[in-house]
Amino acid sequence: MRKIILGLVAATAVAAPLAMAGSAHASGAPVTTTHDIAVDVTSEVPTELPALNSQFTKMTLTASGVNNWNFGDAEHVTSYDAAGGMHTNFPYIHGEVDWNGVHYAALVGEDIQVGTVLYRVNGGAWKAVDGEVKIDGGGKVVHVEVITNDRPEWFGDNTGAESVHVVRTKA
Repeated sequence: MRKIILGLVAATAVAAPLAMAGSAHASGAPVTTTHDIAVDVTSEVPTELPALNSQFTKMTLTASGVNNWNFGDAEHVTSYDAAGGMHTNFPYIHGEVDWNGVHYAALVGEDIQVGTVLYRVNGGAWKAVDGEVKIDGGGKVVHVEVITNDRPEWFGDNTGAESVHVVRTKA
């Protein structure tokens, strides 16, 4: 009997620290997640970002990269600096236009520079990612998508690479 009791005491002495270590690990779960998501400059299909929810309630987006949006020439370029600020050599934000007998549809993000990274929340209006963009999901499930700005059916002449740095934060 004495051996059984001593064995139980020894087992408890080993199990208690392990149980506490397990709970410490659970509370040590990350409070932020970071992702670098590629934005396909040649596609008009939006890219979905990791969702916000009851755990991760806030998101910060910062764009980077370069989009040459006219067959890679040096003039038609939209790029981002280290702080995520957008720059271009050729300002172009026009709506629908007819030029040389061709009708060009409105831009995905109307009145926003061609080649800019855009985002939308829950299928809403497209907005420019220029600088650091903060999104608060308020504890609800929120879906965020990104795309590069161009005219529908005219993404094929784009070259370069853009991405979005995504930081999600726990409440």
